[in-house]
Amino acid sequence: MASSYKEIFKGTAIFGGTQIIQVLVGLIRLKLVSILIGAKGMGINSLYTSSLVFIQNFAGLGLKDSSVRNISIATSGDEKLIAHRLTVINNCFYFSYGLGVVITLLLSPILSMLSFKCYDYTINYGFLSLYVLFQLQFQHYIAILQGFRKLKTLAIISITNSILGLVVSAGLYYLWGVDGIVPNIIITSLVCMVCVRIPVQRMKLPSTKLSIKESLREGKDMVSMGIVLTISVLIGTGVNYFINTIITRFGNVEDIGFFQAAVNITTQSVSLIFAAMTADYYPRLAKVCDNREEMISTVNKQSEVLFGLGTPILALMIVFSNLIIKILLTNEFLVIVSVIKLLCVGSLMQIFSYPIGHISFAKGDKKFFFFYEGILSSFLRLILYSIGYIYGGLIGLALSVNVTNLLYSIMILFATKRRYQYRIGTRLLLQYICVVFLFYVLIIVSFQENIMVSFLLQIIILSLLLIYSIKYLDDRIGIVDFIKNKIRK
Repeated sequence: MASSYKEIFKGTAIFGGTQIIQVLVGLIRLKLVSILIGAKGMGINSLYTSSLVFIQNFAGLGLKDSSVRNISIATSGDEKLIAHRLTVINNCFYFSYGLGVVITLLLSPILSMLSFKCYDYTINYGFLSLYVLFQLQFQHYIAILQGFRKLKTLAIISITNSILGLVVSAGLYYLWGVDGIVPNIIITSLVCMVCVRIPVQRMKLPSTKLSIKESLREGKDMVSMGIVLTISVLIGTGVNYFINTIITRFGNVEDIGFFQAAVNITTQSVSLIFAAMTADYYPRLAKVCDNREEMISTVNKQSEVLFGLGTPILALMIVFSNLIIKILLTNEFLVIVSVIKLLCVGSLMQIFSYPIGHISFAKGDKKFFFFYEGILSSFLRLILYSIGYIYGGLIGLALSVNVTNLLYSIMILFATKRRYQYRIGTRLLLQYICVVFLFYVLIIVSFQENIMVSFLLQIIILSLLLIYSIKYLDDRIGIVDFIKNKIRK
């Protein structure tokens, strides 16, 4: 029992640490890029990459995530099954390579006109078809590593690519300035692809002979699941756009910036633990999803570890949100202190629902996944966020995030219980409810007029939450001994 908790914590620790390094490198890169090519150059770079994201997602057919599921399941079988699955996956990806390059080349004039309102950048977009190719190859190799759960390799690749991306960008922009944007996009993606391809080649994976046509026929379920995922993502993107237009219509553009800043800060705080979800948890879940008891155990243990790690991080965010804004942003953004505090509660609810929401995708249940993740969650966000902002401004918007996450959590919990006989531990559910209540108490206390009394009460509640979280994790993974051993080393 304890070993399985430690395995989950190990994956979370590896990718959480990796995420910290990536964030720091990203901040350095952002600073250097802003100096070397300025706002105009950053804008051009953004136009190039953002306009190619749709093609990349479309041509990718959602193969990355659906491949991870298929590889994870195949690893439970013999080498012949693994070879067959890998050949199908490889050939499907080869098809996506060609599709991505051809679409980019054909749409180059249109992309140039849409992005820059002229055809002068058509040739540049033609060259950027290489970027699409390298990105699809990158997804291909990452899917293989995730499917075989090569956690340390994935972590090393993430850090290496971040550092190399920084070096390449700084060098090219220093030499060529704005003219180095297209070469930088292509070379950076090439470097990232090569870094992930090398360890995959060293794995000496088994293969078998199978034509691309046969592979597409056999892999149609995998491709269809990937397409469902892609459509769900596109729906979510569209909803975000409509929410922004509503904020602009009933408020102003500044509110979009304020809300996005609050979301970014809150998301970064929990990204350390969510980083392990895709790379570690999803392959483990896909491997056992057909065994009900093992599936329930895997989901609940993941939920417990996320709860133990997420509670102290978000509690610290609530108490020190004012200081965090002053460090990361400017005094202009102090108006979002309350928004960040409320979003922390919503993030805790998201931590609750996230492991449960992965069940349908791990099982390959397209209809269920598309309805709840693609339609229902997007519909709830669109309606409730709009109502929240129209009647309550930014505070109303933040509260609507909490209501949306609460309703989604309840719906997904009952839906998975009915469809897959999933059951959450009663104790874990009560613990989430109690901590959500304490989070709201912490927020209310933070707005008391007497600053000293307010701060003292916040520290008391925060201390209780920290002590409880440490005890909670220590009972499951021996976190105290883990920290002691690290200090001694």
